[in-house]
Amino acid sequence: MSATVHPSQILKAIYLLTHEQGVKATSRSVAALAGCSAAVVRQMVTAMQRKAVVKVVAYKGYTLTPKGIQLALRQVRCHRLWETFLHRQMGMGLYAVHQEALRLENHTSDVLLERMDQLLGFPLFDPHGHPIPSSKGVMPDISHTLPLALVGGGQSGIIARLGYQTEAFSAFCDKYGVNIGEELTVISKESSGGMNLTYQGEVIYATHDSVNQISIFKQDDGSVS
Repeated sequence: MSATVHPSQILKAIYLLTHEQGVKATSRSVAALAGCSAAVVRQMVTAMQRKAVVKVVAYKGYTLTPKGIQLALRQVRCHRLWETFLHRQMGMGLYAVHQEALRLENHTSDVLLERMDQLLGFPLFDPHGHPIPSSKGVMPDISHTLPLALVGGGQSGIIARLGYQTEAFSAFCDKYGVNIGEELTVISKESSGGMNLTYQGEVIYATHDSVNQISIFKQDDGSVS
């Protein structure tokens, strides 16, 4: 775990937790996502409160002000465009592009960012299926997807999105060739939160952590097949 982290990465982590994952942003959860210690998060949040980009709300954790959301969306946009560029243009794998994008996102000018977006044809989603904010901060609609954890036994769906690339989840995806656009079927759910799945003709087991990092497309009626 790195002791050094850019303030923008803290903002991005708070945004991802509160706006995309729908969970409370605490020092510990932000630290886990940003790759630093909880003490570093608390120190940075204190400084960012003075700049009016982060608020600390009792029992609700950290939240972003409108200014903070704007800065966080720029960071998310930069990260996901780099992932898309590295995957499409350089042929790098899903875990590798995430790690490289973390290194590049804090050293990218607005000019380079917009040129990269244009070169890629203004993509709406990154290689993991995550939405890429536009230059105006508008997010593509993802209401047509749902977490795999909500899918019942015997139901199938097309993978729409893969979660944040931890080494364990990346190893799971690499082992079974799990990728967006592929179909899977839930055979059964375990009490641990894991699932037995059919994927590409093979029965595989997904742990609770892996299940929570996969989303699938809904059918037109809001269900899965």
